[in-house]
Amino acid sequence: MNVPAETTYKQIGGQAFAMMGASHFYKTDEGNTLVFKIKGCRKINFIEVIYDGGSDLYNLNFKKWGLKKPFVTLVENCDGIYADQLHEIIEDKTGLYLSL
Repeated sequence: MNVPAETTYKQIGGQAFAMMGASHFYKTDEGNTLVFKIKGCRKINFIEVIYDGGSDLYNLNFKKWGLKKPFVTLVENCDGIYADQLHEIIEDKTGLYLSL
């Protein structure tokens, strides 16, 4: 079973989530990973949401893009997340309220 990135986008909060600071959404070629940028958090500005079809859970990678090497730094990783926990965990890790 493969959950498309569009479904993940809706589970996180969809358009309301985008209006609160998430942008530059894209998906991987496999379609199981949603990647997006967020504004307003100093330590995290890039999040990967990876669907693990075998366990029907999500893995989250919170990253920081910078202008110096290393250009991308993994800040925190959360594995084994249920779909209904995605929004709450992203808010908790970034300190941002991403819903209306």
